[in-house]
Amino acid sequence: MRIEVSLADALDRLTILEIKLKRISNPEKLAEIQKEIESLHELIPLKTRYAFHYGLLMVTNERVWEYMDVVNATPTESRHTVEFAQIADKVYDYNDQRFRIKRLINTLENSTLKEQKSYELQTAIVTVKDVYHCIPVINYLSLRYDTVTFHSESMDILKSLFTTPNFVYDQKVVGVSIDADTFQLERRSDYEFPPITYLASGQLGDFIHSLSVVNEKYKETGRKGLVYMTEYPGPDNSWTFFHRGVKETYNDVYPFLKQQSYIHDVLIHSGESCEYNLAQWRMNFSVYEGWNSIYGRNYGIEWSKSAWFISDFDEKYSNTVFITTTPRRWWIEPFDMHKLISKLGPDVRFLASEMSNYEHFHEKTGIDLPVVFVESFTDVVRVIASCKILVGTLSAHISIADALHKKRIAMQRGVDHEMASRTNPSFLTPYCDLDNSSLLEQI
Repeated sequence: MRIEVSLADALDRLTILEIKLKRISNPEKLAEIQKEIESLHELIPLKTRYAFHYGLLMVTNERVWEYMDVVNATPTESRHTVEFAQIADKVYDYNDQRFRIKRLINTLENSTLKEQKSYELQTAIVTVKDVYHCIPVINYLSLRYDTVTFHSESMDILKSLFTTPNFVYDQKVVGVSIDADTFQLERRSDYEFPPITYLASGQLGDFIHSLSVVNEKYKETGRKGLVYMTEYPGPDNSWTFFHRGVKETYNDVYPFLKQQSYIHDVLIHSGESCEYNLAQWRMNFSVYEGWNSIYGRNYGIEWSKSAWFISDFDEKYSNTVFITTTPRRWWIEPFDMHKLISKLGPDVRFLASEMSNYEHFHEKTGIDLPVVFVESFTDVVRVIASCKILVGTLSAHISIADALHKKRIAMQRGVDHEMASRTNPSFLTPYCDLDNSSLLEQI
């Protein structure tokens, strides 16, 4: 016998079977559960189409399962307590949440069968300031109330992120007022949009630049980035290596990147399928265009529209101008480094993550500068965020300044000059007249 049910009820059933598959250990029962799952194979494309709502159903049913375990383990004579009543309320609340998720799926799918409830519809009027911080709260409230509308100065962003029929715009409604920015929500991660997956490689400066894509996609979709770091994202691996290897680089950058609002997680790649390859631009670029054009064409975003690194600030470097150079980017052409430094102000220091960089600088110029040696990536970002200006050859440090939208002057040569000068006009070449540089007059 076959019984017709709504799509949402079928997906709900599939989540329960998958939960049983994880929580039941009896081999005979597991075999029967697997047979049921296989009988629902036609749902797989719909499970993918409604991945976010399916995930919410899964989380909701897992919570119901957990609370029902407590209920079933509580003897009858011990059920007349405040604690037990609170657990029963939780089960009731999560079943209401489950109903709303299913109703939304059926509405989106235009299902001819829809579950009904007898209670009156409830509306939340949500005040929002920081839209992106409030995404989990708004998603949660959309499952607690039948209709959600907003008071916010960011209505255009809200309209672009929250598009399902239970969000109402440009209508006057009566309901419960809720401040999303101060709302206390447990298990926030349960109500995030599913992350976008990215494959990212070296070198470190290019890796940093590519994270602007992750940030701008987050601003566009509300979906954080799950970034997989690798050494081998494409057919030509010669340009994709991290200088210190992927594992050491990962360990260095991870603590800082996890603090960034647009990052869901950073992992070392082990074969996972990814939606975007952040090194793909290397197969489709010209040295006569800037990063804005390259990333815009390859990923459909406005590169560097907003700063994508946020860092602590150290006041002691607020008047410091940092010089940073590397042997790999050193000029072949003669350049008057003494004159440059004399024009940078009274507090000029060399910023080094590797002492060999300063040793090379000193060997080439004979100039003694105070050295600020900073090993960890987090501390490097903090120092650059704190300084007055960064001046250096193209390197990870300059990329960090770009990510911070920090004032910087790049010292460039050759092909580097062509590409970087079309990205940011704050650059010097060996042929600049340092006595008449408008850049230096701003320092």
